[in-house]
Amino acid sequence: GMNGQCFQFHGYLPIDGTERKKKIRELEADSLKRNCTQLFIETPYRNNALINDLLQSCKPETKLCIAVDITAATESLKTRTIRQWKQDIPDIHTSLIISRNLFSLSLRHRTAEKERKEFM
Repeated sequence: GMNGQCFQFHGYLPIDGTERKKKIRELEADSLKRNCTQLFIETPYRNNALINDLLQSCKPETKLCIAVDITAATESLKTRTIRQWKQDIPDIHTSLIISRNLFSLSLRHRTAEKERKEFM
């Protein structure tokens, strides 16, 4: 999972796509440097744009958790690497009513041995 002992909440990321991608790369670098989970939220009508920017901007081994309808009966939380998300890009608007979504970003440190086993 993600580091629950070190995390930062950032609220909303910039609306402008270029600025948002820049911020995503900064958050990813900070996550790697400090082993700190980065949390942010987005409005429903910008969810898919944010997901696409995350998939374009982050490294394949970065873990991304998408949490929808937290504490509701329709709650859904999924954590995958960017590589895995790219194989099955989510469209969270096809699910039930979404009030807000919480995204968390964390880069887990891997040993060369673990990486070799994953790609074999």
